[in-house]
Amino acid sequence: RPIRTLSAAVENLRRCKVVGVIDKVQIVQDPATGGTFILKSLPKSHVETRERQTIIPHGVPFMVKLLCYYASEDSIFLHLEHVQGERGQHCLLARSILGQAMACAQEDCVCGVGPGALSAPPLFLLRFPGETLWSHLRAKYRAQQGPPHGSGSLHSKAAPAPRPRSREDTEGSAPGSSHGPMDPAASTKGPGHCPSLTHGRSAASWGLRRAPGSWGHGRRAWAVKEEQVRLWAAEILLALEGLHQQGVLCRDLNPRNLLLDTAGHVRLTFFGQWTEVAPQCCSQALEELYSAPEVGGITEPTEAADCWSFGSLLYELLTGVPLSQSHPSGIHPHTQLQLPEGLSLAAASLLTQLLQHNPKRRLGAGGMAKLKSHSFFSTVPWNKLVG
Repeated sequence: RPIRTLSAAVENLRRCKVVGVIDKVQIVQDPATGGTFILKSLPKSHVETRERQTIIPHGVPFMVKLLCYYASEDSIFLHLEHVQGERGQHCLLARSILGQAMACAQEDCVCGVGPGALSAPPLFLLRFPGETLWSHLRAKYRAQQGPPHGSGSLHSKAAPAPRPRSREDTEGSAPGSSHGPMDPAASTKGPGHCPSLTHGRSAASWGLRRAPGSWGHGRRAWAVKEEQVRLWAAEILLALEGLHQQGVLCRDLNPRNLLLDTAGHVRLTFFGQWTEVAPQCCSQALEELYSAPEVGGITEPTEAADCWSFGSLLYELLTGVPLSQSHPSGIHPHTQLQLPEGLSLAAASLLTQLLQHNPKRRLGAGGMAKLKSHSFFSTVPWNKLVG
């Protein structure tokens, strides 16, 4: 739909039914179609500023689609695509969650359109808004006991990589901008290039600190092959690139923002910008080092802040250990990044350049092109990923 037609009357929500409440979003059913969608509310700020423009990103690959939005006196409500997880996501809701949905339906509905605006669910068997990548990893990629084996991966039993995106996968989704084939010459320039990663150069010569072979033993939540992580990371990177091209920053990208669809592809939760809504950063994302050190400070964060978040997520995907667990005191200007022995030099180099305390020195600070040309992504067919 064209952006100008995305606005809808908030009264349209009166006929809908709440069929679940997960975290800060509601799963809502439209009786007219029987289909479900996700409803997320954004409280309006009491102080409006012209410096913050409304930006509704469109055509962002690997991101949940905004189908329409509603505006009430106090809030903006996002009517979002309901991404289905590959495990079906049917689950019995806890009584507390059901009670929350009932309160919404019978008393002070968060939608701001009055009591009874959204009907309570008649059934206890409800559908979750999608499987998160992290829950998928915990279920299917549990790390085996003992230190990692093999070079270039920290793997135990790993499921096959998601199949390449086909026309069927992208049909009906917002098209993303396609990228041409990678120029081999492009990978020989820029800070992301590590020409001798495949020529036997040691980790020490790159200034990377390797932890003992028992690093992570008993701590790793999962163990995934780098080939699998590389595909997921590329999809996240394309979503971030699409957002940045339209002037949107995430600031607090964290595991709750990464869903997995039925085809095994990552789907970023929707990010946008609204004049009436003050930007907020998740305090938990800050505490757990998913947000960059500069976020929440005096200076306005830049695209480099999302590169840090990307690096923190990639660190956890590759090692099975959260960055905050490996560095409980945080990352400071002279902190040496703790990296396990089984990690490839290309992966170690990428993480080291992403997790720079100084945002100006962070890989990706000057644009995503240099990040995408890093040797870790040398086998990624960027032009095919967006369909």
